[in-house]
Amino acid sequence: VLFRSIVKLNITTYIIESGLSKNKNITNLINNIQNKKIKHFLVKRKNNMIDRAHLFNCAIKHFIKNESIIIMGDCDIPILNNIIECIKDIKEKKYNFISPYDYIIKLNSNQSTSIIRNKNDLNLINLKNFTFTNNLYTFSGGILIANRETFENIGLWFEFDDYGCEDTVLDVILYKLKKNEIKRYSNIYFHLWHPTYNYDNIRFMKKVKDRKSTRLNSSHANISYAVF
Repeated sequence: VLFRSIVKLNITTYIIESGLSKNKNITNLINNIQNKKIKHFLVKRKNNMIDRAHLFNCAIKHFIKNESIIIMGDCDIPILNNIIECIKDIKEKKYNFISPYDYIIKLNSNQSTSIIRNKNDLNLINLKNFTFTNNLYTFSGGILIANRETFENIGLWFEFDDYGCEDTVLDVILYKLKKNEIKRYSNIYFHLWHPTYNYDNIRFMKKVKDRKSTRLNSSHANISYAVF
C-alpha cells in the first residue's frame, strides 16, 4: 500500500531498514517496481529493537544528501495526496514542520487486508465504511514533514536506546522552540493493522531517569524533562 502511494506521488523515497541484512521481500518489491526514485538502505543492528529516531537520524545524516524538505513516516500509514500541499507550504516557508492529518483511523486486520487487496486510489476510500475514533496522534508521530535545515538546527530526533517516546520528546521541543512554525492539517489518514506491543508510562519514566538530560540540555536549548 505504501509503495502504491509513493509511486503515484512520484517522490524520491528512502526506505531505511534496521537489522543484520535487508529484507528480501522489500528488495524484490523495489526491483519489481523498477522505480529509480525508491532507494533502500540498511542500518545494521545486532539486536531486534527498533530505534525509530536513530533510523531517521541516520537517513538524514548519511543517506539523504540533497533534499531540503524531508517527509518522515512509518510504513503502516500510507501517504495521501495532501502531502503535496504540505511540501508546497514548507517550500514557500509558511511553516517548517507539518503533520498532514488530525485524525487517524486505526483499521482492524480485515479492513487492512481489504485495502491491501483493493487497487483503488486510497484518497477515494469511502469513510462511511469505517468506525471513527478520536485517535489524535502526537504532532510528530506517524508522519512528519520538515524543513531540513531548521530540523538539523534543533538537533534532529532525540534518540533512546529503545522503542518509542521519540515523538513525545520532539513535540515538546517543537512547541517550546518552534510553536509559530508548526501546522497540523485537517485530514484523515489510515493506520494499517499489525501486531502491537504494550509500552507503559512507567517504562518511559525509567528511560527519563536513566538518561538524565545530558544530550537534551546540550542540543535542545535546555528543555527539561520536567515538562512531562
